[in-house]
Formats: sequence, structure tokens, C-alpha cells
Amino acid sequence: MLYTLRMTKSKYGFLSLAILIVLAFSSCSMVIENSSPSAPKELIAYAESQDSVRLTWGAVSGAAEYVLYRSGSLAGDYAEIGSAKTTSFLDRNLAGNKIYYYKVAVRDKTKSAAVRCRTPSPDYDVPFWAADLRTEGGFYKTWTKRLKTGTHCIVYGEMPEYTDAPGISESDATGIAETMAKEFDDNIYTKIKDAFGDPTDVDGNGKVILLLLDVQDGYDGSVGSSYVAGFFHSNDMLQTSYSNKADMLYIDTWPANFKTAEGRAQIYSTAAHEFQHLINYSLHHGAGKLNRSMDVWVDEGLASGAEFIYGGVQQDRIKYFNNNSQSILKGNNFFVWYDDWNDPLANYSTVYLFFQWLRIHSNNGTGIYKDIISHPDYTDYRAVSEAANKRMGSLGLDFSQWEVLLRTWLAATFIVNPTGPYGYNNEDAYRNLKAPALGAGAVKGNTLQLAPGEGVFSVLSKTLSSIPSGAYGGNIKYAGIKRSPSNGTVTTEMPFTVNTGNRNEEYYLLTFNSNTKSELTDDADFEAGYVTNIELPSFSLKAEQKDSGAKLLGGEDYVPPEPYEWDGARYFFDRNRPPVPSRDRG
Repeated sequence: MLYTLRMTKSKYGFLSLAILIVLAFSSCSMVIENSSPSAPKELIAYAESQDSVRLTWGAVSGAAEYVLYRSGSLAGDYAEIGSAKTTSFLDRNLAGNKIYYYKVAVRDKTKSAAVRCRTPSPDYDVPFWAADLRTEGGFYKTWTKRLKTGTHCIVYGEMPEYTDAPGISESDATGIAETMAKEFDDNIYTKIKDAFGDPTDVDGNGKVILLLLDVQDGYDGSVGSSYVAGFFHSNDMLQTSYSNKADMLYIDTWPANFKTAEGRAQIYSTAAHEFQHLINYSLHHGAGKLNRSMDVWVDEGLASGAEFIYGGVQQDRIKYFNNNSQSILKGNNFFVWYDDWNDPLANYSTVYLFFQWLRIHSNNGTGIYKDIISHPDYTDYRAVSEAANKRMGSLGLDFSQWEVLLRTWLAATFIVNPTGPYGYNNEDAYRNLKAPALGAGAVKGNTLQLAPGEGVFSVLSKTLSSIPSGAYGGNIKYAGIKRSPSNGTVTTEMPFTVNTGNRNEEYYLLTFNSNTKSELTDDADFEAGYVTNIELPSFSLKAEQKDSGAKLLGGEDYVPPEPYEWDGARYFFDRNRPPVPSRDRG
């Protein structure tokens, strides 16, 4: 699984952070330089052997021929070395252990920005295939050095560039590799393996390969630009093209920052997250009777659990949720991972909260995660609901029914009672959750289109005896919510009674889609639900729930969260799914 952020969904259709220092050992990378819009974009170069470099670039509409240029220095003269009618070229008969600079142009047009590539030397002679995350299905070869062999891992690093480009020295690379190996051996490996199971040892070396590299993710160094912090690629576990035939994780070195405590914490958390994905794939492909992947939201939920097991509470997830993004307001959550919202951080934040809620109420704590991942029959919502019903029986609800489990969690994150199913047992990190409610004008009329698993809250100002007539979906369910300072309640029995005389209570309608189909395939997967579309209360039970800083609750413009986002989890083939067309949901 891979991480990034600007994602979308299944048949239709990724992360963010910013910071400066290039902690890369990369063999080939982009040099920032002005270029004409008419020039080819996404030029990359990688050493295919010790005396050849492969160049690839993005197609230019209408181009009949591309010309390739090479120089021995960035500012030197670029001599024409050949031409191509496709978007790939192999430069042969080069000297080993030498840096070359390349440009490409449409014939008689402006040249592209330059890229540099260093041919391998005998000291850096371990090649790996790596995914080029900027192009669908793209791979390139990177040459690395074996930096550290640990108890449970082997750390490789891309070879350093001997240039004046930002970077770190080879001595720093060795120190970073030693630190990475120690953390993986002493903390990550044992904690995650014990919690989820044993990984498949594909290459028979008894260790997980950790490849430190500048992930080719399109990161441009600007503040707020997205980048991939790391990924697991299932292709490496198979005997297929571009497979390294190894159980391994990819760890980004730019802009990920090994030199600060915060940067290392993010990197290590990413490794824990991705290691769960590796284990999950190990358990569900070629092992046991199922031989099929877990639903993406379940796998990602378990990976969020791995982050917690390794590093404790993930404040960035809670913070993003509490910003009440437009998509969360209108129901977006984890269940349909690839949807039309283009807000993947909403998926990560809600799946984290859901799996934390499971942990908090389970009689075996994080042990429920192993119950889910090792379910003998299911890899979808049923693995979760059956584990919840087994481990959360003291709550007195039938969680074997997905509808009940989903409704209870939605209400818990909205009511946040200090005890009982509709809250997080007063754990400090979750006391101030601020699930949003729809206000007047948030939707057109009284209808909102909801994908499976999505749920929204709207205000009840008077008793609702029945749902008004309308073309509402068969999987749409409703519940009445009373939120009070001491004990919020939930009911599914109509009428939903409102006590208008008690100003210490707030009443809401929960509208949600109980369909268990977690991938969208056609418009019929969206179903219309009734919402009240009236003004939010002018008061609030808790000061922290009154003003979320989002337009949705107070009428002010939505302010995007600060660029604290980062992540490390996404299947590569999911990363490259085409965008989902946006919908008018209501």
C-alpha cells in the first residue's frame, strides 16, 4: 500500500505536507528550472544498467517526434543524442559512476526542464524496481547501497548524488539507516506482528527490506504540496513484471525529515502503517482459504490501528475531523473509500475514529484487530461486525448487524457520551470530537444523496411523527438523536419526540445509508435520504462544539486546515485509479 493524497475511487476515482530539506539519496531527480508549457513534462531518468540510462516523459498533444539532449553539467551545453517517436528513450554506452543531465523537446520546440541521473558504480550495485507514482502503471529502476542489516530488516538507500543539489552525505545516510533499522527492530516489527500476524517471507531471508528513496510522487517542494511518505507494493510479493520478489516497504526521504523528532515520528508511523498492509496482504493472498484482499476500508482501518499500537493517539486524524470539512458535513466517511469527494483525509480521519471506537469498547482492546484480520470467512464488513458483536457484547446491542454497528458509531461520534456505546468512554483524546450537523441551506430542499455507509445529522425542532413522503432509498435508515450534557440517547422508533421546553437538550435526525456495498459501480449506489434543512440551534451544549471554524456550522467561509497532513498508506494500483466525476448530491 502506498501513501499519498489526492485520491478517488474504484471504477471512477491523495496527502499533504510541506517542508524543505532534501533528505534524498536519489539516483535521478528533477532540477527546478523554468520551461515552456509546450515542452514535455514529467521527464524522469533512471539507470537501467551501469552503462545505460532510460528516459521517459509525458506525451505532448500533436507531437510527431521528440529530441533528446545530454550534458555533463546542469548549466553546460546540451548536445542532441537522438530522437524518438514514443515517450521513451535508452541512452547507451555511457561511463559508469558518472552524472549526466538530460532534456527533451518536441522537434524545434522549447526544451524541458533538466533531470539528472548517475550511472551505477560497483559500490552501489543493488537494483530495485520502484513505482513512478506520477504515471499510471509506471516503474523505474533505482540503484542502491545496502546500508544496514538488522535483526528483522535490511535497509537499502538510493545512491547519493555527488552534486551541489540539496541532500545529505553518505555518512548521514548510514546513520539514518542505522536509526531506521533500530526502530524497526526494537519497536515496529514486534508490535505490529504481534497485533496482526506474521508476514510472508517472499525472498526467504527472514527480514523485511526497507528501501529509503525519494519517492517519485510529483512533490515540487512548495508549501502544502502533496507527497508520498511511504508505501507497500503488493507487486513485490508476486512473480510478475517489475516485482522485486521481496517483502519490502518503501520509505520516502524527501521531504520526509529524518533529522527532527517530529519527522522521524512521522516516518516510523508510516512504516508501522505500511507493515500492517504487508501483513494483511500476506494473510489474504495465498494463505488460508479466502485468497482475496480485505475491503480497502477494513485494511486501512487496521493500518490506522497499527499507527495507534506503535505511536499512540494520532492527533492529526482528530484535528482533521474536527475541522468539519465540507465532505464530512455531508456524510463522507471511510466505508466507500473511492468516492467522488476528493477528500481522502476524511477517509483516514473517520476510519481512525471508527477503529478507535472499536478498541475502546472491546473486551480485548486492540486484540479486536487480530479478530478482524484473521476472520476465517470474511474480508469485508462482516469480519468487523462479527468481531464487534463478539467483543462488545457488554454494550447490549446486536453488532452482528452492520446497520446497528454503523448507526451506533455515527451517534457516538456526534453525542460523545462519557460512558456507554454513544461515546469514547471519556478517553482524553476523544472528549472534544465535533461531528458536524447540517444547517439551513446546506442542501437543496430536503433531500441528500448518500453513498453506502454515509450518514448526516440535521436539526429536529419539533416532534417528527413520520418521514415525509418522497422518493427515498430503500437502504436509507433514520434515528432520533437527543444530545444532552449528561446522557445523549438514540432511538429508532417513530415518532422522534422533541422536548421543546428543555433548552439543555438538542434534538437531531440521523439519516444514513445502510447498504453494505463498499464500492461504487453505478448511480444506483447513491440513495436519497430525507434531511430537515432547518437552522442549527443558536446555543450549544459544549463550547467546543459551538464553533468548529467551518462554514458549515456558523455560516462563515470554510478555512482549510493548516498543512499538517501527511500519511503513508495506499495501494499503488488504487493510487492511479481515474478521478470520480463529481455529483450534485443535494
